[in-house]
Amino acid sequence: MVLEEALARCEETGNREDQWEVLLSRSEIRLRQGDPAAAAADLARVLELTAKIGDAYGHAAGIRQLARARAALGDPRAAADAGKAEQLFADLATRRDPVLERLLTTRL
Repeated sequence: MVLEEALARCEETGNREDQWEVLLSRSEIRLRQGDPAAAAADLARVLELTAKIGDAYGHAAGIRQLARARAALGDPRAAADAGKAEQLFADLATRRDPVLERLLTTRL
C-alpha cells in the first residue's frame, strides 16, 4: 500500500513532519473502515511525533482524531480528548492545514 511505503521512506530519512501526516491520514482511513483500534495505535504515534517536533496543529488534530477513535471504541476518555482538542484549536497560534482538515472533517 502507498501509505506504508510513504511511512517507510519517512522513517528511513527521519522525516517526522511527513510521518505524522501520513499516520494521521491513515488513522482516518482506518476509522472509515471500522477499525478504531488500529486508528488509535496510529494516533499514539502521531501524538508522540508532534510532541517531539512541537507541531501544535498536528498535536491538536491527533487528539481530535483520538477522541473519535476512542468514542468508536466506547472509551470514556473520548469526551476529555475532544475538549482538549477544542481548546488547542481555539488558540489562534494553531494554524490549520486546509488539506488535512478537509480529509479529517468531511464525513462520507
